[in-house]
Amino acid sequence: MKGMMRIFAVLLAVVFVAAAGCRKKAPATGRIDFSGPASMEVTCAGKTFRGNPIVLSMRPGVRNFRFSAPGFYPRVGSVTVKPGVTVRVDVELEPVVSSVMIDSEPRGAKVIFQDKAQGATPLVISDLAVGEYSAQIVRPGYAEARVSWKIANERPLPLLFVKLKMTSGRLLVKTRPEAARVFINGRQVGSSPYNGTLESGVYTLRVERDGCDPREEQVTIVSGEQTSVDLALSSSPGSVEIASEPAGAELFIEGRKVGVTPWRADPFRPGNYNVKLVCPGYDTVERVVAVAPSRTEKVRFTLEKSTGSASFKIRPAGVSYLVDGKLRGTVQAVKSSATETKETVIDNLSPGPHLLTVTHPRARPLKRSIRFEVKKGSRYVAREVVELWVANCEITFKDGRVESGMIYGETETDVLYSPTAGIRYPVSRSYIRKIKFIPVTEK
Repeated sequence: MKGMMRIFAVLLAVVFVAAAGCRKKAPATGRIDFSGPASMEVTCAGKTFRGNPIVLSMRPGVRNFRFSAPGFYPRVGSVTVKPGVTVRVDVELEPVVSSVMIDSEPRGAKVIFQDKAQGATPLVISDLAVGEYSAQIVRPGYAEARVSWKIANERPLPLLFVKLKMTSGRLLVKTRPEAARVFINGRQVGSSPYNGTLESGVYTLRVERDGCDPREEQVTIVSGEQTSVDLALSSSPGSVEIASEPAGAELFIEGRKVGVTPWRADPFRPGNYNVKLVCPGYDTVERVVAVAPSRTEKVRFTLEKSTGSASFKIRPAGVSYLVDGKLRGTVQAVKSSATETKETVIDNLSPGPHLLTVTHPRARPLKRSIRFEVKKGSRYVAREVVELWVANCEITFKDGRVESGMIYGETETDVLYSPTAGIRYPVSRSYIRKIKFIPVTEK
C-alpha cells in the first residue's frame, strides 16, 4: 500500500511539472511608436533616438521624454509603458516663427508673396516658419523687383528695403477746344487737358469731342521723360433719323416740338439730346439720343399703349351708350337683320374701373348700367348681352288688335315677341296681319 502511494505522488509531481512547462511567460517590456515632424529627436534617460517614426521597447513604468526637431520649439512629456502593450504617440511641436518688414522707394508698391498679393509697402509679413522665402515688389511705372530672406529662428529680421527703378514717362495731351475725351489704346483715361504716367513704349492716342471729328495718332513714351501732344479738333456735323411704332407721334427735342415721326435731320449738330415722343393712347417715351460727328444716328421707338378697350354686345340697335357719364356712341344694327346688332368696341379707356350706361327714350326702364374694369394694353370683353327693352315694332293682328312691342328674332313661321320688359314668347305669323318696324331714331 505504501508503495502505491509513492507511485501516485511521483506521477502527480510529473503532471504539475509538465503543466508548468506549457504555461507562457509574461513579457517583460512594452513598445512605444513615436511619429512627428521630420528629423525629430526623442531623448529619454540621457539617450537620444532619431528618425520618424521612432520605435522603442522599454521596461514597464512611467517614462519621461524630451521631443525636438529643427524649426520647432522642444517639449517634454511622459508615457506609461505597460508590458506587452504598444503605445502610439503622435508628437505635435510648435513651429518656430518670425516676421519680416518690407519697404520700398517709392512706397505703395504691391507685395506678392507665395503667389498672392499681401498688401502695399511698407508691409509686415508675420508667422513665418524656419525656411527660405522670396517676394515680388510691383508698382506701375517701375521695374519689378524681387527680395529674398531666410528665417533661422524666432528673432525678427532687419528691414528689407527695395529701391524701385522707374520704367515710365509722362504724357501731356492738350486739345483745342478742351474737354475732349482721351483714349489710350482704346481705353478712356480722362479728358483734355490730360496728364498721366505710362510705361515706356508706343501707344495709340485718340481724342473725341462732341461736334468734332476724332483725332488719332501714335505716341512714344520714354522712361523718365515727358511727351507733349497738342491737337486741334475740327467740327463735323452728323445726322439723325427717328421713327416710332405706331408712326405719327409728336416729337420733342430738348423740350421743343420739331415734328412727328418718322423724322430726319441732316446735318445735325453732334451731342446728347433729350428726345420725347407723345402719342394719344400711348405712354410718353423719353430717351437720351447721342448723335456722333459724321454719322447717322437711327433711333426707333416702340410705343406702349397707355389705355385699354372694352367690347360689348348691346341690344337693340339705336340705343345710346355712355362711359362714366360721357356719350360714346350709338349701337349699330347688322344690315342683314332687323334685330341683330354689331359688336360695340370702346377704345382709349384709361386703366381702372368704369361705368357703362345704355339708354333710349323709349326704353323701359329708361337706362341700364354695368360696371367693368379695364387693364392697360388689354381689352375687356363682356360675357353677357347688355339689353334694353325698347319698342321697335307695331304689330297689327288679324283680330284687329294693334300692339307696340319688341321683336327679338324672326323665323319663317314665328316672331319672338315681347309686349313689355321681362316677357317674351313666340307668335305665329298666321295671327299677324302686318308688322311695322319703328326706326331707332324715332322718339
